[in-house]
Amino acid sequence: MAVMKMKLLSIIGSIDQLDAVLDTCCSSENFHLDQAMSFFKDKSEFVSLNDENPYTFYLNKLSDAVKLARLNVAPVEDSDLLLNWDEIKDYVENTSSKLAAYQEEKFNLTQEIENVTHSMEQFKHFQGFDMKLDEIFKCEFIKVRFGRLPKESYEKLSMYSDNPYIVTFPCTSDDKYVWGVYMAPIDNIHEVDRIFQSLYWERLKIPAAVGTPEEAYNTGISFVQGFKMPGGKSTFSVDYYYTHFINQTIIDMDYDIHSIYVYNLNGSFNGYKNKAYSHSTQAELIMNPVKGFEIILAYRFNYVMQTTNRILQEKALISPHKALLSLSYATKFDKWKFNVSLQYHSKMRLPDMSENPVEYQPTPSKGYFMLNAQITKKYKGWEFYIGGENLANQKQANPILSADQPYGEYFDASIIHSPISGVMGYIGFRYSMK
Repeated sequence: MAVMKMKLLSIIGSIDQLDAVLDTCCSSENFHLDQAMSFFKDKSEFVSLNDENPYTFYLNKLSDAVKLARLNVAPVEDSDLLLNWDEIKDYVENTSSKLAAYQEEKFNLTQEIENVTHSMEQFKHFQGFDMKLDEIFKCEFIKVRFGRLPKESYEKLSMYSDNPYIVTFPCTSDDKYVWGVYMAPIDNIHEVDRIFQSLYWERLKIPAAVGTPEEAYNTGISFVQGFKMPGGKSTFSVDYYYTHFINQTIIDMDYDIHSIYVYNLNGSFNGYKNKAYSHSTQAELIMNPVKGFEIILAYRFNYVMQTTNRILQEKALISPHKALLSLSYATKFDKWKFNVSLQYHSKMRLPDMSENPVEYQPTPSKGYFMLNAQITKKYKGWEFYIGGENLANQKQANPILSADQPYGEYFDASIIHSPISGVMGYIGFRYSMK
């Protein structure tokens, strides 16, 4: 490495041209800047330049906009992009404005998604309610309340069966609550409200909507046959159901690859005379060849058709064929229990995303097997267990599209057609109190 001699050079000129001169000197790579004060003994007549950095304001503005948009900007040592000062200011202003607009749009879309999701959750509890919501909300002389009652309170409603102004429509229920609707004449609604409040009625606000939450005709047939085996009673069953939807909440992933549309099957958005129906068949065989040993064989076929993107087609992300093989063995008094299950899921139709670049298209759906196993040891009131799931290690490749750009145009985490976690083991215990 050669050592070059350097000469001290003093530059005298207008301070207005200082930045341009320094930029030229530094760009040439022939100048080495040094602290001028180190060359003079008497520094009393020198004044340091303390001018404010003119780039600070715009640099901070651009940095704040990037942080607000949660973008990662990689620093670079050099750039071929040469802009003058006015162009830099315009670039910062335009970029900051666009990022702020995108962030506001994202916030509004997020709020809209949350509202739609909340509405869907609300409507889900009132499936089977066969009155048109838009006509109910127009009633002038009858008030309608949507909500839920604790199960024990719902049973107490029979005490008010002689009240002609209490009309109830139970819809769905779970272990704790019964969801439904009650209505009463406008002159008696306050009295009826007090009765339901005493029963711990929780009122739910239903969003404005037309039609019924879900209106359909369902027909089916079921066959069950029992028979004896050395290990105990065994059964064979077959079910078939056909459902024809008059109205249905459609979640459309085909209309726009960058959005999800939620609307009624028949309405102003999707048009009228649209179809939606499903065929569902299930067969199950439960055998007990020896005492303590149980074999379950099951198969289910779902053929679900919906009008999405104004085309009658198979519902996306629904696996039409599923099968199960389960082997269970328990020793005397269930001291030891062993279970192995093998599930099969067939391939499914995916939303058409061929408009995306190839690298941002989902992997094709394929049939796969899920293998699970568990061993349980019972000791007095305790049960200790160890097991594993997805032992065949079936995983979907790249389940999240454009995962490295979560705010990019092609980011999509909704196309999940296979397991996204590999082999998983677990261990635990539980205690049953008498």
